[in-house]
Amino acid sequence: SPSRVRCLAPASGLALLATLRLSANGVEYTDHGAHYAYHEPVVVLSVWPELGPEDGGTLVTIEGRHFLPHATLSCQFADAPPSRAMWLNAETVRCVAPASRGLERANVSVTNNLADFSSDAVTFAYHKALQVSGIHPSAGPLTGGTPITVAGNNFVEARGLSCKFGDAIVSASRRSELELVCVSPAQLFTTARGVDVSVSLNGRDFVRAGAFVYFAPPVVTGVAPSSGALRGGAVVALSGAQLAPISPAHH
Repeated sequence: SPSRVRCLAPASGLALLATLRLSANGVEYTDHGAHYAYHEPVVVLSVWPELGPEDGGTLVTIEGRHFLPHATLSCQFADAPPSRAMWLNAETVRCVAPASRGLERANVSVTNNLADFSSDAVTFAYHKALQVSGIHPSAGPLTGGTPITVAGNNFVEARGLSCKFGDAIVSASRRSELELVCVSPAQLFTTARGVDVSVSLNGRDFVRAGAFVYFAPPVVTGVAPSSGALRGGAVVALSGAQLAPISPAHH
């Protein structure tokens, strides 16, 4: 058009700032030109986490080389529209994964200029949305160490399998597509208190599973009577501390 032309940039063996000038006849060129910067091609080496829910929204950290803090710095997952990337340094950017649009795995690429995209074989996998129905048991001592079973669906084997008790994250193991197991961590508070428990396949996107009540471990200091007949049936009273029943009201 009278106000816009397109040119194909020639190759350059160096990263440099070139002056771009225009000619209408191939002989005479404009006195003042625009600047065009050549940069090293973008390389993507890895992504973390390596998977996320199919509805998207996972904050993905991408490691690589030659990322530039340009306004056009973007990520692309498969053929989804490019999305703005957050530049951390020349080797790290962050992007939000889009919805899967039916894909189980998407190639991840990065561009500095919305024209030249990386072409490395680094992918991001999608998993079905987690369906969580509850946890058992729902209480344990402040000292931690209670094995917790999480019931639900769509649990798959993944490196980021984890449970979160309040703000404390612990690793989890998969029993089946319907069950995960994790161990409650110790807490710093000293009185009974409930915390939310949530689970994740990637260590970043968590789904609430239920509430877990921490209690001070019971202490038994006496028993009365201290003996009884072989036939059993005697009512025995225990004395000590922290013997009150645990209630979800502590949450």
